[in-house]
Amino acid sequence: MPNRGAGISATELPAVRGKFVRGRFTRAHGSGLGLAIVSRIVADHRGSFTLESELGAGTVATVGLPIAEGEG
Repeated sequence: MPNRGAGISATELPAVRGKFVRGRFTRAHGSGLGLAIVSRIVADHRGSFTLESELGAGTVATVGLPIAEGEG
């Protein structure tokens, strides 16, 4: 379910995973590190991290992590 926030434009979507990058239309306060941290942690665990967003409609972030070998 989208967060119903300002959303991220399609042109900014690839960049917001970088350190200190925030979307132009964000109303939230912060340093722009959150998505960079999530992206790094997920990559370190060989998972997947996708962002889907639409301006004015919100953003959906999806994280997928593999099950550890020998479990599940």
